[in-house]
Amino acid sequence: MSSPQWERRRTVWNTARAAPGHNPDAWRHDAFGNLIQFVACGNRQSAFGWEIAHIVPPERGGTDELDNLQPLHWRAIEHPRA
Repeated sequence: MSSPQWERRRTVWNTARAAPGHNPDAWRHDAFGNLIQFVACGNRQSAFGWEIAHIVPPERGGTDELDNLQPLHWRAIEHPRA
């Protein structure tokens, strides 16, 4: 049986765009077009690592609800675009 954390991760993962030519269960593109790998969640040592990020940040009224979460490559989180 899957844990609630794993289910949350999978649900957020499924909101990312499929990467053409790749298995969508393993590879996707984040909102900025970065290639991410499902098993690299939370791995900042991976070139394909990603994290769950808020679409609307909590400091701007965003919530932790699933519809306000997205998978983003860790570099996009570390160095947000203006």
